[in-house]
Amino acid sequence: MVRLAQDTIAVAEPALEHSPALTSEDLVAIASTASMEHLGAIAGRVSVDEAVTSVLVDRGDAKVLSKVAENQGAEFADAAFLKLVEKKRGPTYRYRRLSSSVRICLRRQLRRCCRFF
Repeated sequence: MVRLAQDTIAVAEPALEHSPALTSEDLVAIASTASMEHLGAIAGRVSVDEAVTSVLVDRGDAKVLSKVAENQGAEFADAAFLKLVEKKRGPTYRYRRLSSSVRICLRRQLRRCCRFF
């Protein structure tokens, strides 16, 4: 399955988006070297754990960042979430200027953090 996931995007996309046979370790390894199209397919999985999300945020372009931020099944480590906000906010910070996908992700992260108080 890993071989299919590393093939051209036309072949790899269904495996990257839907295959339960790909482990978190497989996805991290693939995302570390794959194209932006591959990263986008990974970002569209039903669930994406923190290790994979961290690689997507580190390497991803604006399209990948938006897709993973909009993914309700994506889990973010604090460092990856902060990096996502930094990459998306640009030189002047204004909450209203953040993309809608980052605002959605921000609200989700705040709800996760605040439920402990």
